Amino acid sequence: MSEQSARSRAEELHAKLGTAKPGIDLDAILVHLKLRLIQSDLGDEVASMLIRTPTHGNVVCMNSTMPKPRKLIAIAHQVGHFYLQHRFKPGEYVHIDKMDTVFSRHKGVLEREGKQEAEAQQFATALLMPQSPVLDQVNKHMPLNELSVTKIAEAFGVSETAMTLRLKQLRFL
Repeated sequence: MSEQSARSRAEELHAKLGTAKPGIDLDAILVHLKLRLIQSDLGDEVASMLIRTPTHGNVVCMNSTMPKPRKLIAIAHQVGHFYLQHRFKPGEYVHIDKMDTVFSRHKGVLEREGKQEAEAQQFATALLMPQSPVLDQVNKHMPLNELSVTKIAEAFGVSETAMTLRLKQLRFL
């Protein structure tokens, strides 16, 4: 699967659930996918985990010590692994994403971690910042400058850095 396909799958999920708007309701998405969310202090290195169990259901475990925008991207990243049906090593029921993988802006880190990490990250980006609502916000806050990017980021509950990257990806910047 390509990174563009991963973004398209996130947009499809929004279309199915009617959730494509600023301030994405990740709880509704988790409920729809039958994913439980557990927040706990996972230490300094672990951002989040996806735990798959045939008997107890599937769980996203997220590091509760992170700031809210980072929590959102970590949850969305694990939803990406789940929704894209990523498979890891045979017999592996726990997938751990470290802080440097989930929050990396450096393509080399994602490439080192593998194609599935890059796909999950692209899915997460499109899940939290869907193209059409981003376009609506861009039109509302023209011309784009530092202040308008901040306002758009706040509308989606993401960091200014994440929104800047998304706007570049969508060729608004």
